[in-house]
Amino acid sequence: MLSQQSSLLASIPEKRKVFDFNLEALRGVAALLVVWHHIVYATNILDPAFTPTGIWAFDPPAHLCVLVFFVLSGYVIGISHTAPLTKDTILGYLKKRAVRLYPIYAISIALTVLLAVNYYSVKTIVGHFIMTHVLLVPVMMENAPAWSLHYEVLYYILFISVSYFRLNPLLLAISSFVIGFSNAYLYPRVGGVPLLSAYAFGFTFWLTGLTLAKYMKRPAGSTSWSLMLSLLLLLFSLEKFNIFSTILSKASIKLFGSELFFKSPVPWYQAAVAFQDFAFLPFCIIVMAVFASKDFRYLKYVTAVVILVPMLTFYSFYKHYTTQNNAALVIPCICYILSVLVYLFREKLDNFSGKIINRLIVTGGISYGLYIIHFPVFYFFNQIQEFSGSLLTFVIRLFLYLLIVVGLAYLLEKKLQPWIKRMV
Repeated sequence: MLSQQSSLLASIPEKRKVFDFNLEALRGVAALLVVWHHIVYATNILDPAFTPTGIWAFDPPAHLCVLVFFVLSGYVIGISHTAPLTKDTILGYLKKRAVRLYPIYAISIALTVLLAVNYYSVKTIVGHFIMTHVLLVPVMMENAPAWSLHYEVLYYILFISVSYFRLNPLLLAISSFVIGFSNAYLYPRVGGVPLLSAYAFGFTFWLTGLTLAKYMKRPAGSTSWSLMLSLLLLLFSLEKFNIFSTILSKASIKLFGSELFFKSPVPWYQAAVAFQDFAFLPFCIIVMAVFASKDFRYLKYVTAVVILVPMLTFYSFYKHYTTQNNAALVIPCICYILSVLVYLFREKLDNFSGKIINRLIVTGGISYGLYIIHFPVFYFFNQIQEFSGSLLTFVIRLFLYLLIVVGLAYLLEKKLQPWIKRMV
């Protein structure tokens, strides 16, 4: 299987090869983790009278996955538009982005309105259809993941100026971070606009992907399937094992007197990307380099730090041990230990890892559909009160839910999307 894939990869241009294969596995896993997070985090929604407990209540790092999506999006736009946009190509760029995003998004919003358990004004509904939610109207609870699409569209629009005027993405990323940080620092002192920081911080992640596309040119000597698998396992565990988050949090309090969070009554979607999220940025950079099969100076050393340093988190777990915390940490601990083992024995496990990555690639092809359609279907199950209240009912509901969500995502991505592209 791997030899056949290697032959196929060799016959495909580099730009398409990176997008279609390596990064598709990353995209697919990230989307699945978002779905998993909502199944666990949104208690009593899939099954109104039952919620998993113990080790099965493991909550995957969905927010980290969204940050990975931002970096991945910037990177893919960067490798797809190496030539600067011009007056003659801007409309083509916008059309391509609109065709890719909007039809599936509009269907998800229509389904959300149909299945909503809350009342929403016409203004709120129209605001979602024209993608001005977050900025002008509140995000509908029944499709909460749609918040990131608003951010994405904003960054796609900003890219026009970045590309047209040939602006340096690295300098822009630094400037965007400074704007977001300054606003977050000044907010409790002199006032400010929380959404400005969320936009700026999210754009910093997006521009990081664009920067990697511009400067990360040196191809890796060989594709390391084991390193990819190690990083995916780390992705499962990193929210619990990210010691960099602890360091950043303590440094923020010591230097600035707070963690620079925007607290209530600020709506969560207007503070969705925070200063503390930059603890995940090193991982996002490494995972992009590895899955894009690129190399840069000191990559192997930075990778070793990102994978091995979180091991220090075990001391914190021991120090604050409780039975309840222990149950919630079982799956993250297993995933982290496996991540380290695969990393340490990557040469021996490369063929095995390649088989796993190869099977994950298919999930990338329906990842956008999964991400944007799974939440309204979630609330459809919540409205069915019968056959509820036990582990058996939860498992059966979960099976049916995944069957419907994957089926809808497949239809949207593999049937509807190609048809729309042919029509326009």
